[in-house]
Amino acid sequence: MPQAQATTAHPNAVIVTRTRSWIYVGLALSMSATAFWGFSYTYFMPLMAGAYPQVSPVVYLHGWSFFLWFLLLPAQAFLMAKGHRRAHMTLGAGSVAWPLSWCSRESWLRRYA
Repeated sequence: MPQAQATTAHPNAVIVTRTRSWIYVGLALSMSATAFWGFSYTYFMPLMAGAYPQVSPVVYLHGWSFFLWFLLLPAQAFLMAKGHRRAHMTLGAGSVAWPLSWCSRESWLRRYA
């Protein structure tokens, strides 16, 4: 389905809009990189070195769920910057169910793990 574009009297208006949408991709990438860098010292590097303490599976499930969320954030911004609104909305609808599943999954694991 073709994307509609607004036409204005100014020829650079569409270019400004496209450039502006890429700013959000950069912001999402910086936020994700900051989160990965911050958690690398307390989780990823000790885990890779085999020095991470023995913890409940809930901790791993929680950590990897949020790690995947920080991969989803720039992916969503990239989809919008490329004009793939339908894919962005489909992925977004699926990601709404994701945090709800965390709540039920973690309560289930607390009860039975």
